[in-house]
Amino acid sequence: MPRPEHAIARVLGRTRPVGLAFLVRDRELLTCAHVVNTALGRPKEATDPALGAPLEIEFVFADGGRRRGAVVAGWLPTPGAFSQRDAAVLRLSETAPAELPRLRLADADAGGAGGD
Repeated sequence: MPRPEHAIARVLGRTRPVGLAFLVRDRELLTCAHVVNTALGRPKEATDPALGAPLEIEFVFADGGRRRGAVVAGWLPTPGAFSQRDAAVLRLSETAPAELPRLRLADADAGGAGGD
């Protein structure tokens, strides 16, 4: 039975893992923009969009550690507002295995544990 941690992926840099991403749809993962920047060897708070940049991920607790290709598909940082918009979307080159759970973001107003 899939567990929530099966949706956790490592974002791989050139020589080591640099952060985490979370599977939210069949091909999309959410991560932090600073993780993408680190993986690409860019300054940590670079705000110029990294759209289309290729990355590799691997699911930490499932999928046999198989590396999967992804590209940066969404970018939120803007100059002067990096800390408030430190988020990015990754799109897998193929659909994630069906047995991996897709995580949902909770809305604090709807009784979830989320926040701003």
